[in-house]
Amino acid sequence: MGRTLTYEIFLNQPLPRDTRREILLAQDMLNQHFTWTCEELSLEIFDEPRAPEQDDDFVYFADPKDTRPRIATGFTKVAGDEWSACVVTRFCRWLSHRLPDATVALRDEGDYILPEFIVFRRGDVELNEERIKRQRKYLVEMGLLDCLTLLDEAVRSAREKAIFFNSVSAWEYVDRGEIRALGLTDQQFTKATLEDVAQRLTWPWDTKWLRTAE
Repeated sequence: MGRTLTYEIFLNQPLPRDTRREILLAQDMLNQHFTWTCEELSLEIFDEPRAPEQDDDFVYFADPKDTRPRIATGFTKVAGDEWSACVVTRFCRWLSHRLPDATVALRDEGDYILPEFIVFRRGDVELNEERIKRQRKYLVEMGLLDCLTLLDEAVRSAREKAIFFNSVSAWEYVDRGEIRALGLTDQQFTKATLEDVAQRLTWPWDTKWLRTAE
């Protein structure tokens, strides 16, 4: 698949119609108004919660070994585009705000999410401990000790320093329309990270009309 971010919403109840519509509208707005160099957001919301062991039809599950029911799953190929990874991460964090009873799991096969596996609950980021445990076991079995060391270092930084995301210079992505539109000077862009510019942007969920738009 190439470098991909995968996401799942663990929730054992269907979404109300208005909530479902709001989430899909936010996704559409991000896909239309942000720059995607590989793939866009592709969250699929189910009518009823679905779990891997219960499903005979083809449904994409990011982590089929986790048997808990999901109400939505999706993935986005980003290749080396860290801005796209940042946008996916922002979307997943918002989903956890919008669905306070849900757990939103996110995996980055690349380097933006340093410990690779995280979850959002009510907007707070945490390590996906169970998934990391399984990944460590896999790396040991395969003899990938260098990868294991990197994972352990990233997990330690997340636990001790709350560092979950890579510090990527915004200057590398100043050609993106949504970033350039912030109107910062070149000097400001060279000092800013992607997280800095993300904090300055107006996101779909920051607009009052998102819940009422037709």
